[in-house]
Amino acid sequence: QPLKNGDTLADPGVPKLGDNREFLKWQIETIGSDGKATYTDADFENAISDITADTPSVINVVPLIQGTYYTKFFGEDGFDFTEIIRVENWTQERIDREHKAYMMRIMRKSTGLYQDLEDTLFKLYPVEYELRLKEIEVLKRAKYRKFFDGYLSGLVNSDEKGIEWTAIVDDSGEKERLARFSKVTVRSLDDIDRKLVMTDKLRLYYVYKQYEEAREEHHLTDEVLDKIQDKVNKKLSEEQQEELLEARTAGLKEELGIYKEKYGNEDDPLDAIMEAYGLEDYQIDEIQPVIDFYETLSEFIDEQENWF
Repeated sequence: QPLKNGDTLADPGVPKLGDNREFLKWQIETIGSDGKATYTDADFENAISDITADTPSVINVVPLIQGTYYTKFFGEDGFDFTEIIRVENWTQERIDREHKAYMMRIMRKSTGLYQDLEDTLFKLYPVEYELRLKEIEVLKRAKYRKFFDGYLSGLVNSDEKGIEWTAIVDDSGEKERLARFSKVTVRSLDDIDRKLVMTDKLRLYYVYKQYEEAREEHHLTDEVLDKIQDKVNKKLSEEQQEELLEARTAGLKEELGIYKEKYGNEDDPLDAIMEAYGLEDYQIDEIQPVIDFYETLSEFIDEQENWF
């Protein structure tokens, strides 16, 4: 209510109430500088006289309402939620939650039944977890293969020395730099990437990671990449496409050859890389994707050779 000194605060009367609710009184709500609300009893009889430039000229009154809640006890025949749902206006989410809690209480009273359920869930959880891991693994390797396809078809490119790497990011042919492997930039990489690129001469995994960032930034879904690739292919004759495919396949084989020469004959390439790089156990999660990447590359090249 907007007010000035000399006015009287208007009484709003009794507010509309729900079931099991009782109106007690009206209060004045004041919001402090800290954003917190304080409440004082509303005075509807005496004239307002304390409004200044520093106090609000609009006063908010809010009702103080008391709610009454009832506890219901139930026996062996179970509990009917119909009445309490109606009285308390429960949402479907609240109904589901209360039903589940109720069923758990009932099942705990039947120790054998509850134990059977618990045993079953504990057996199923590892299966579900394993399936989720496999799904993640399949999706990850699919991304690797999409990158290899992009390199073979000219969506991902490098100069002759493999220093500058770019990717085509839209159907107009716009390019974005993915990596530049100069002495200065390589030194600025994190420890594992630097050892891969500088020590082992393995560049492709780092380029892949930058490509994934570019895909996310430019919203390059598989469908969008397929359309871009079609446009790139149309600019090349069949002979040019074959030459590109041959040259890029040779590039993939060269990279894979470097990896296999260093770690391909090891019983456990993970341990070999961890030891060679002087890494700690907590860094295993950073190395395993590298191994998965080059294993997928090996499978990809084998499939390409079988295809042709």
